[in-house]
Amino acid sequence: MFSLKNYDGQKLFPEEYDEAKWARAAAAAKDVINMKQYELYVAPSTETTVIPPLNDTYSTLNYPDGWADIDPFESYRQIFNGAVAVSKNREVIFTRANDPENAFGDLLNLLMPFSLSGNNSIAVTQKQVNAYYMRDGRSIDDAKTTGDYQELGFTTGTDYDFLPPNVSLQYANREPRFYASIAYNGSIWECESASDAKFRNQQIFYYKDLSDGKLYNNADKFPVTGIGMKKYYNKEDFRGAGGYVVVKFEAAIRYADVLLWYAEALNELKTGKSYTITAFTGEDVTISRDVEQMRYGMKRVRVRAGLPDLADNIYNDPDAFRASLKHERQIEFFAESKRYYDLRRWKDAMVQENMPITGCNVDITKGDLLRQDFYKETVITTYPKLFLPSMYLWPIPQYELTRNKRLTQNPGW
Repeated sequence: MFSLKNYDGQKLFPEEYDEAKWARAAAAAKDVINMKQYELYVAPSTETTVIPPLNDTYSTLNYPDGWADIDPFESYRQIFNGAVAVSKNREVIFTRANDPENAFGDLLNLLMPFSLSGNNSIAVTQKQVNAYYMRDGRSIDDAKTTGDYQELGFTTGTDYDFLPPNVSLQYANREPRFYASIAYNGSIWECESASDAKFRNQQIFYYKDLSDGKLYNNADKFPVTGIGMKKYYNKEDFRGAGGYVVVKFEAAIRYADVLLWYAEALNELKTGKSYTITAFTGEDVTISRDVEQMRYGMKRVRVRAGLPDLADNIYNDPDAFRASLKHERQIEFFAESKRYYDLRRWKDAMVQENMPITGCNVDITKGDLLRQDFYKETVITTYPKLFLPSMYLWPIPQYELTRNKRLTQNPGW
């Protein structure tokens, strides 16, 4: 960034760190919060709600202090699947409505299984799958130490919430956002609008010898990682005969973003340092690294997802909170076009974007004696990754440089 210069040699990026920018960002997010115009969407609990693990701190309290009165799975899923009209969703700040036959129709075509009249070509990485917490809020690494995360074995009945039979146990007991977003091997696609019953309530597997797997005569109609995507799918959606796609809208900016911006910006302020910022209303406000204000932003997002709040020691440690915040954004905003920009503004792209893409071993068939080998983490060599420092900035087209002699090309191009 420091090598980016104007035609006369003037540097276009500041070289000195300015913490006050974080204070101004926090104040801007606080302006939105203080409007009291937006709130996180929550779906009320019903008889079919999958209740999070009993927790004395959260199970008996109503949202936002607990999850006694909400359905965490539906609260997240319904933001994206068209179940709630945008006019009735106070979480959405900026949106673009889409006809189902245009943007979201195309997306649904890409993520729907091939056997259900879809293109079947959206794949989710193993890195994203591993990012989701267990249902009690622990990471899968922490859960491995106690045996609560199992990499081997399969479900045999309906003993696990959300999971049908014959599904890998590594997908068991995960947080609700996982089941609202990920089409794991063996997930159910309801397709309730299909006129033919054979297309409804199908359990879809991505083994090589099945129609939704890596068939030799259908080489590009399967998720290359063996993991598909469910986010934006509505159980009524079906693009085949007699079916329809529920109208959806793009939640381009939603209130969860504002809450996590607020918490992130406050975390970057030195403890004991405060700033006076003029708010949107014209009033002066004092901004500092206030743990309770950080908790205000983070806790609402996590409890809505059926997860406990972060521990006090994480809030009190800027590095630990920063890592947790990044992790939370990776999960909460999966497939919402946020990650691309987050990794660049955090300057994490050189590491995260140079990791190989991994997934399941899609060359394993359902009939293999070692069916478990399908779930061995495998590098997807057909999609190599490379991120160079020059990619933080895009190249200016040559025709623009020709039209304006005072333009300078971005570094590395």
